[in-house]
Amino acid sequence: MHHLLNQQGTNNEPAYAANLLKLYGDIAVEYTLTVAIIMTAIILIVTAVSLTTWAGWALWRSPLLLIQSAEDVQPRGFIQKQVRYQTSFFVLAVVVAVLANSLATQESGKVFGIGALASPIQAEAFGLLHMDGASWLQLGSLLTLGFGLSTLALVSASLRGIANWPEFLRRFGLWVIVLSAVNALSEELIYRGAIVAVAQGLLQPSQIALLSAMLFALAHIRGQASGIAVVAGSAVVGWCLAHAVLQTHGLFWAWCAHFVQDIAIFLAFIAAMANPPLNMDAPKSGAPVS
Repeated sequence: MHHLLNQQGTNNEPAYAANLLKLYGDIAVEYTLTVAIIMTAIILIVTAVSLTTWAGWALWRSPLLLIQSAEDVQPRGFIQKQVRYQTSFFVLAVVVAVLANSLATQESGKVFGIGALASPIQAEAFGLLHMDGASWLQLGSLLTLGFGLSTLALVSASLRGIANWPEFLRRFGLWVIVLSAVNALSEELIYRGAIVAVAQGLLQPSQIALLSAMLFALAHIRGQASGIAVVAGSAVVGWCLAHAVLQTHGLFWAWCAHFVQDIAIFLAFIAAMANPPLNMDAPKSGAPVS
């Protein structure tokens, strides 16, 4: 009897060893991929911080580097062009979102809503240790505040030219809010909502976040806000906001952080175009801004 059991165990040993080797191989591949993703994210963050520091110093020394030919563009003309552009871009974003929603599964298509704002944080996705009790109410607020303050610091040189803040905000504040809200929503519908809705189930969450980050960065190679620092920073922001959408199953926190960033950016655009500072005591033009 013992002889038969020993013989059977001996016959199964090669198969057992092969399965064990396959298991160890799968674990090694998964671990290597995870480390590569985390290291890529760390490199992106370090690069973005370094380049943003360099760009911030350059902008502090010369605010007009923020846009091309700022002295030739008046704030009202910029707003008029932005209204036309943002309207067209929003229509495109809605079309893309509808198409993505039709291709998505019923579950992944839910990302086009507000989402669960107090979802638990999956800190491991950011390369951090698990945090018991932490939710996206805290992290979403921190991301919004952090991205907003860092963007404000980057463009602060352009804002120094505003001699009369109450009058500046009276003339342009509403347009800044509207343009920021629409631009942030359009970009989140395309670069987070549509990508997550279509890719969920086909790719791992970390891969989806990297895809969103890369496409979001590529979109900023050319445009109103562009340059190496902006591209690197956009990649980091896109990566973080993609995780926000993936973990909360909605766009609210991604849109909120993006919206606050855009407020600082649009303020800086208009302020730079008004450099030298607007003569707030000059007669006001009766031409409507549309």
